[in-house]
Amino acid sequence: MTLEGLRIDSRASFTPNWILDNVDELIGYVVGADKQAILKKLNTEDKQLNERPAELLKLHPRTTVYTDIDMELHDPTKGYEA
Repeated sequence: MTLEGLRIDSRASFTPNWILDNVDELIGYVVGADKQAILKKLNTEDKQLNERPAELLKLHPRTTVYTDIDMELHDPTKGYEA
């Protein structure tokens, strides 16, 4: 796919639906101890996309997150912690 008219210094915005429909894989890069609480909340809570756009990482069928944060992955069959 080519986005005509974009130059190297251009900025483009994409809607969540466009990303979900047109992007093959989402890659997240979350590093630093200051991000641990945010990543844990993303892993254990559900929010609307307008509240937390990072929810896309959970909605997309092919997502990879790289992090230096030691975390347990959420098991969706066990529900969320209170």
